[in-house]
Amino acid sequence: MKPIIGIISREETLNSGNKILYSYKEIIEQIKKANAIPLGINIIDKNDLKTINIVDGIILQGGDNYKIEEIEIVKIAYKKNIPLLGICQGMQIMGISTCGEIKKTNNHNKKNIEKVHDVMINKNSKIYEILKKEKITTNSRHNYKIINTTLDISGKTKDNVIEIIEDKTKQFFIGLEWHPESLNNEDTKKIFNYFIKKAGEYNDFKRNTKNNTW
Repeated sequence: MKPIIGIISREETLNSGNKILYSYKEIIEQIKKANAIPLGINIIDKNDLKTINIVDGIILQGGDNYKIEEIEIVKIAYKKNIPLLGICQGMQIMGISTCGEIKKTNNHNKKNIEKVHDVMINKNSKIYEILKKEKITTNSRHNYKIINTTLDISGKTKDNVIEIIEDKTKQFFIGLEWHPESLNNEDTKKIFNYFIKKAGEYNDFKRNTKNNTW
């Protein structure tokens, strides 16, 4: 059975005044390429958090705003060892959820540019285990940055902006400040394939035990 990946929907108010919940198409496409099932998870209030029980992995998308319930989602994923990938603002939510804070940053929002800067990677990290590289080139579309967190800091830019956070003791608990879903390269493929692999292992675990903790 293919693992189910829950994409936490973002909220937006249209010009008409109507509010919508959405998932980015590029993330959906990357999940499907990695042979998993994308599922939009719509969080209206804390009662919707139980929806997390049906997924095998979670993606926190980028965006301009987030719900307070997403902090609880991070904590649930951490406790239960559910594979979690945070992208851009999703990474920032991970940082906030782990005793961290964010602040405004300059010169890191370069829309529609595929290669903006290099990210230096700590060799003693899960992301290095996945990519086997000490440096990668990424895009950059964020206005805020993490300035501290209790998670491991595994990658930074030359101007010392944190680009990767993780807990390497977990199956997959990684936040990326860039948008890998927009980069159709080997690094993106490795990240999503490894994430989906761990989600598959979590799926197997759920089917073989009554206790949803590793």
